[in-house]
Amino acid sequence: MIDQSKLMPADKQLALNTHTALGNKLDFSQANSLLDKCLSVEKQYQNSKPVLRIIHHFACSGGTLISQCFAAMPNIYLLSEIHPYTNLHLGGERAKYLPSDVISLSKQASIPNIEQLADKIFISNITKANDHVRQYAGELILRDHTHSDFCVGSTTADKPALFSLLESHFQIKNIVTIRNPVDSYLSLVNNNWKHFTPFCFEEYCQRFIEMTTFYNKSDIYRYEDFVKDPSVVMQQMCNSLDLPYSSYFIDIFDLFKVTGGSGRTSSVISEMPQRELSAEFQKEVQESRSYNLIAKKFNY
Repeated sequence: MIDQSKLMPADKQLALNTHTALGNKLDFSQANSLLDKCLSVEKQYQNSKPVLRIIHHFACSGGTLISQCFAAMPNIYLLSEIHPYTNLHLGGERAKYLPSDVISLSKQASIPNIEQLADKIFISNITKANDHVRQYAGELILRDHTHSDFCVGSTTADKPALFSLLESHFQIKNIVTIRNPVDSYLSLVNNNWKHFTPFCFEEYCQRFIEMTTFYNKSDIYRYEDFVKDPSVVMQQMCNSLDLPYSSYFIDIFDLFKVTGGSGRTSSVISEMPQRELSAEFQKEVQESRSYNLIAKKFNY
């Protein structure tokens, strides 16, 4: 007799259905054997999917620099600030010239059910790009435009678009890079990238927590540690993504052009001086409950 209390709900139903089909003659060892086979099939399916790497980070958190360093690794090709649905690049009311961007052109044409169409085009494009790169013994990395999921509008997305859309088609290997929210928030303000409401430090920190909570099973790296010891941290990040590592990246990373780059322009990786904090903002930081949680968890 199957001890159903030891099974998960989905497994209970599977065992129950099998038990009925065999005319109530199934013992516990048979059920275990069947469940093992089902799990084995699922594992084989997961392993049959192609591998795809994704980097997640907020805007103004050092992501451009880190992405350049990944692009400088041997046989690595990085697609920068990619997202299936964002409209931030479309700007104002006037249509933009985007001759090869079929998804954006479809939005400008007001094609119905655009997200459904965007899903199909996006998955097809990523699959073909990944297959093409693999033919040349290369590896593709996607730099997620995480800002679009967590820092736009009055609420965050129900689920991150890029990861959620691709995880059923690929084995995802991903990492998250973070920066002290005090610095990344001030850089947002300096760039006037005020895309969420209410636009305040506490709200920003709440969204930071949402992002790191969603990706809590992924390896998370601090930008501050990276700029202090880029060679060591870069090797760790490559290990997390199962990618080849070359120490030569530190000499050539600035040759690789990627989107972003809101602050840094130097070809040398080093710590940047912190922006001056006004008394008003210092008070906002001190009173932020969410920042206090972040500081304790990530040692800021």
